[in-house]
Amino acid sequence: MKELEIKITGKVQGVGYRYFVYTVANELCLNGYVHNNLDGSVTVVVEGNEEKINELIKRLKKGNTRSFVSDIVTTEKEYTNRFSSFEILYKY
Repeated sequence: MKELEIKITGKVQGVGYRYFVYTVANELCLNGYVHNNLDGSVTVVVEGNEEKINELIKRLKKGNTRSFVSDIVTTEKEYTNRFSSFEILYKY
């Protein structure tokens, strides 16, 4: 099991990208959250099976039909098993 923080930059706000992430994460049975950042990027914190997280990252790079991903930076975190579902957070 693994926990990652993923920062996605590009055209990822105002294009349904958070909902796309939410849908894929739930399809892969991953837990955590996704939220927009003030700088126009999106952050995903995800925990679960390493193979499924790798599949999520692969799909995040491709994005949805309205998004354009220019970069993805991943940071491995200590696995905590603190999430019981995957959510969209609305912050600012």
